[in-house]
Amino acid sequence: MPLSSKIISHKGVDSLSIGKYRTIDLLVLTGLAVLFDSILGTEGLFSADVYVAVSIPFILLCYVRWGIYGILPNIVTTITHIILFRTNFAGVIVAHSVGLMALSIALVLIQKAPMQKLKIRYPHLILYYMICFFTMMTVEWVTLQIVGRGVPVLSFLLYELVNFLIGFGLISLVSRQKDLFVPMKLYFDNLEKEKEKRKSDYEKNIR
Repeated sequence: MPLSSKIISHKGVDSLSIGKYRTIDLLVLTGLAVLFDSILGTEGLFSADVYVAVSIPFILLCYVRWGIYGILPNIVTTITHIILFRTNFAGVIVAHSVGLMALSIALVLIQKAPMQKLKIRYPHLILYYMICFFTMMTVEWVTLQIVGRGVPVLSFLLYELVNFLIGFGLISLVSRQKDLFVPMKLYFDNLEKEKEKRKSDYEKNIR
């Protein structure tokens, strides 16, 4: 099993404090998001005026796993895009950055009951992805109009459709790993309850 898989899975958690585990987990996922976007960005898969991160599934994964701490990978990815596309028009960079940060709407969505489960159903994950993606897309398009760098709606939607499908495929692939899209606070709470139950059962058996 690759090192990253070991880190972001639940195995070996007992040997780490929750804080250290969270730090390593976020570093790995953020690193993957930045690497992925950096490669795609330098290869020219983003247009001159409208571009979007295909790292969105990784950012949304961080929000699901760590809640408010997911804002950190979101910020780092946004800064990465600012650096990658620094030669673009300032208004376009601003619009794209604001759009990416709009993914923080995930903080509201992950509080909903369907997202607060150890096994989040695939349809709920896809709905979560779609809402976050279209929020990001809408905020970016509106900001482009405000800063005077507006693009035709149809062209914008067609370009975003390509990126939406790429992200859809990635989130579907990642969701196949059953222990990734898991609210970690809920996981650790459940782990603690299981430990207490085992301890209680053991004490009953030795009496």
